[in-house]
Amino acid sequence: MTNDTPPRDHIGAIPIAGDLAKKPASGLAAMAPRHAPSTPPARPVKPPRRRRWGRRLAVTLAVGLLLYTLAGYILVPYLFHTVLPGLASRQTGRSVAIGGASFNPFTLSLTLRNTIVGPDPDGPADQADPILSCGWLDVYFEAISLLNWQLNVRLLNINDLFIHGQRYADNNINLASLLPAKGSGATDHYSFAAIPIPFSLSNITITNSRILFDDRKNGHTYSIEQMRLALPYLANRRGDRGLLPRLIGRLTSRSGSETQFIRPEFSATVNGSPVQLAGETRLTDAGTETSLNVALQALNLADIWGALPVGALLVMDKGIADLDLRLIFTTSQDKAPTLRLQGTARLHDLWLRNQQGQEVAKIPRATLTGSVFPMTREYHFSELVLEQPALHIERDPAGNWSPAVGGPARPAAEAPVFEMERLKVIDGRVSVVDRQVTGGFAMTWSEIQCTAESLANTPRQAGKFSLTARTGERGGLSLQGDLTLSPLTAIGMLVFKDFDLQGLSPYVSLTDGYSLKGGRLESLETKFNWQQEPGVKSNLSFNDVRLQGRGLALDRQGRTILELPEFTITNGSLLVPEKRLDFGELHTNRTRLLLEWDTAGALAWGLPLLGKDSGWQANMTALTVLEAQLQLRRAAQPTPLDLTMTEVQISATGLGQPASPGTVTTSAQFQGGGAISLNGPLTLHPWSTTLTCRLDGLPLPGLQPLLAGWLVPEITAGQLVADGTLRLPDWAFFGSATVHDFAAGLNGTTMLSWRQATTKDCQLTLTPFALYIQDLTVATPFLSWTVDGEGKTLRRFLKERKTPAAETLRIEHISVQDGTLHYHDRTATPPFSLVLVDLTGSATELNDQPDNRINLTWQGMIAEASGLGEEPRRGSAKATATLEVSGLAGLFDPGPFFDLRLHAVGVKLSPLSPYLEADLGYLVKGGNLELTSALHRKDENLTVDNTLAITDFLLGDPVAGPSRLPLTVALLTDEGGVIATDIPVAGKMDDPSFSMRRALMKGIRNLLIRTTASPFTLLASFFPDQTVQDFVPFPYGRSDLSTENRKNLQGLADILRKRPRLRLTIKGFADASGDQEALVAQQKTENLKKRLVQETHQTEELSATDGKEGIMPLPEGRGTSDGGPLIQEIGLTVDDRALATLARQRAAEVRRYFEVTPGLAPDRFREADDTGLAPNGGLGRSGNRVQFSLDSMTP
Repeated sequence: MTNDTPPRDHIGAIPIAGDLAKKPASGLAAMAPRHAPSTPPARPVKPPRRRRWGRRLAVTLAVGLLLYTLAGYILVPYLFHTVLPGLASRQTGRSVAIGGASFNPFTLSLTLRNTIVGPDPDGPADQADPILSCGWLDVYFEAISLLNWQLNVRLLNINDLFIHGQRYADNNINLASLLPAKGSGATDHYSFAAIPIPFSLSNITITNSRILFDDRKNGHTYSIEQMRLALPYLANRRGDRGLLPRLIGRLTSRSGSETQFIRPEFSATVNGSPVQLAGETRLTDAGTETSLNVALQALNLADIWGALPVGALLVMDKGIADLDLRLIFTTSQDKAPTLRLQGTARLHDLWLRNQQGQEVAKIPRATLTGSVFPMTREYHFSELVLEQPALHIERDPAGNWSPAVGGPARPAAEAPVFEMERLKVIDGRVSVVDRQVTGGFAMTWSEIQCTAESLANTPRQAGKFSLTARTGERGGLSLQGDLTLSPLTAIGMLVFKDFDLQGLSPYVSLTDGYSLKGGRLESLETKFNWQQEPGVKSNLSFNDVRLQGRGLALDRQGRTILELPEFTITNGSLLVPEKRLDFGELHTNRTRLLLEWDTAGALAWGLPLLGKDSGWQANMTALTVLEAQLQLRRAAQPTPLDLTMTEVQISATGLGQPASPGTVTTSAQFQGGGAISLNGPLTLHPWSTTLTCRLDGLPLPGLQPLLAGWLVPEITAGQLVADGTLRLPDWAFFGSATVHDFAAGLNGTTMLSWRQATTKDCQLTLTPFALYIQDLTVATPFLSWTVDGEGKTLRRFLKERKTPAAETLRIEHISVQDGTLHYHDRTATPPFSLVLVDLTGSATELNDQPDNRINLTWQGMIAEASGLGEEPRRGSAKATATLEVSGLAGLFDPGPFFDLRLHAVGVKLSPLSPYLEADLGYLVKGGNLELTSALHRKDENLTVDNTLAITDFLLGDPVAGPSRLPLTVALLTDEGGVIATDIPVAGKMDDPSFSMRRALMKGIRNLLIRTTASPFTLLASFFPDQTVQDFVPFPYGRSDLSTENRKNLQGLADILRKRPRLRLTIKGFADASGDQEALVAQQKTENLKKRLVQETHQTEELSATDGKEGIMPLPEGRGTSDGGPLIQEIGLTVDDRALATLARQRAAEVRRYFEVTPGLAPDRFREADDTGLAPNGGLGRSGNRVQFSLDSMTP
């Protein structure tokens, strides 16, 4: 430096070369050595060849200089004026024009005039025209820098610069098209260091310029008018200049030739407000540092908020800032230039809302101290203090949060650098509203005090934080731990006090119909871990949970299914991403729980209560339940199963290991009596257990729903004792069971009961329902069966139901001992009752499938009821007859199937009198019945072959007019006093007019008709080997018995001996024609005999006196046997009395035959009081006979 160098400015700026510095030398003078010797040394003599090369070099240099001059003055301006705009247009997609260009190749100065960049012709939304314009641009290059492959500009003057920026609704800015396109992996900011050519700009001056920015998204316009900007230096690097550039620099340098730097300053009118900034520049060997002091008071942040990147997310309605900043711009030889803002910002009354107009935050006061590096996106804050901030967080029904949480993931290299030494929140307030969950959620935290230290987004660098807050009148929370910003992670301890759990109902009860009622969290201490990475769902977990609560209730469709008056949880955990809830060790006292199964047999709720498709899993390590009440309700039955257990004690341990089941022990008392105890292994995932089960005295009325689909009567008494294993969740029991003192009935009347029913091998499954019993023994069963007035069963025992697709009932063997059956028929008048006692027997292979055949074998006694017309009472009858039933039965066919043989012996008939008298016409006073029936029913077709044998049958008084029943009884009663007959029955059960009683009575009526119409034909059917006729024929005029007659009478006598109750009535008949003629002939013969005798006597007398000559010969034709002339002569006639006498003689002859026949008492036959006379020419039998008729010995 020479003495002509001007002094440095007192405020640190270096003056610009010009009036303050001497003009540097130019031309050969600048290249001449500063101290030349007075006498130059003599040059050696060169050969002629060298002189020729010298001249050629001079010519070459002269030509090169000429070409360089032409290129500089002509080619370079042409390129900038013509070629460069075309290239720029194709690169940016905009019209680019340069009005004029000039270049001085010797001073390396470039001037551009009227440069214009127009709008995008293909973008209708681009309305900025021009987007950029510049009236004058002067650039002075340093030639020496080109030798080192650098581009140094020692002076840059820009005049009349105009920039028109626009931001569109999609956050794109039109100025971005002027910047080179970013390749893959490029950052979203531009750094001078990224430019591949080393460059430096010195003394940059922008004058009389203007910037206009239209924020079309927010509707704001920002303007910078009359802008003047002076920057002393700007470069991306300062490398070594090399040996040759340094040598040339030394040769060409002169005193005062160092470049002078202007003083940095900025002045403009920003949105109508004048702004003027001044600073200084300091030049060092390492680089330059330019600083500006910025002090702004009452800056309206709302005016500039929209131009900031955060303005696209939030809208500022109000905000004032007091800024005391220092702007420092630094360049370095080896580093990219930096821009730093440091100082303090004091903010007042910040009101922020989202784009939808919802309030987001209100911050009355905030103080921020620190440094910001915009070009490298580094933020270093020493302290941020927020006083009384109010933050409102809300989620809409679509799941969108306000303010927005998270964002697209950024590569680590693009993330800004953020550091904050201390954050403090004083008396803050946060309100949260969630409109997406059912019923909505709202909560407010107040009096928030928060401090955080050493926060930074350096990966895995953790700072410390603490927070306290209040909710409600007494509730509160406190958090403390480590906070990491990259990734956003918080780890620490959380403490809750007196928190209302019902407010969490929308999040806990996600299944439709469930809701939390009441419940307070007295205390909660837990470790937490929360991590939120950009673009990834948050990761939240709670561990080592210790909780105490009370008064919690869970409702389902308006019905309380869980009450927890007191509960504690220790060692619990909640893993939100994995959807796992671990209750750890759960202790409850006086719990009330309802376990309910739906109509499909599935548990309607379980753990967790977060919906069947939510994916959540619940677990626990140990469970202790004291003095609980448990209600089991199963809706799959026609009548819901409802059991209540009290004094429930549960202890379960080791439940947290999926591969290793835990152990559970349970005991409880049943409401109304009885107890249960369970113990065994338990697995929660999936929920299953097989427990040793002991039931002692379980009241059976509560189990009515299990049989509601089968049994019509209601269970009124009974106790169940069972030992075995219980498997859940399908509710399967395996073991032995005994039912004591069972009773079931309707309307207070017992229809079914037994003293004891025992099975040693029973399998019962409720889901789906299935019952299997190997051997069932029933002691002292009682069954009451009643038939109503329409002949139908009034009280059905088995309900009609659809045939199950799979077998649900199977009993291999049933044994019955000492059973009783009461039968009551209301169709009889008066009603009829019958009692069967001492019933024993067995049934095998019972199941509920079609075509099942049960093998039955039963024996019992038939007893007479205590009285007619009354319902039978147990113990009111004594045994009088036996009954045996055997065969096959199908109870579950579409129409019941029976193929049975019934044999009853000694049945008293007198109790059946009311059942028979209407059809018989007589009361039945006595008799014993032996009945054998072969019953066959398939579908609706019924056939019954009945064989009856009645002894000691005794009829009472008639109840109607005359009846032939006594004769029928006499015809059927053999010599042993037995009435034996067959009465077949056939019909269709689906015929409303058909009934077994009516069919039996119809058979009896047919028998009476046959008795009345032709009793002898009936007898002939009984004795097919005998000739049975109801008359004996006689020759005309005769009454003596022929051999044939005696044979027929002997057969009839045999029948009378075999039917001792029959009485024979004998009635003689005479024929008015044949018998009359025979009797006349007989008289003629008698008269002739008498006359002959008389004449012979007379002859003898004459001979003795007068001699034979006294005898006169008879006239011709007289004395013949026809008697005609003789009769006529003597007047012979036969009247009706003679015929009646003949008829009586015939009857008497028959009677005398029976009188002498052995084995027939005299009262067994009798003569009719009258006789019969067949008229001449009458139709029917001839009159020469004895007619028989039958009647009963007893009326």
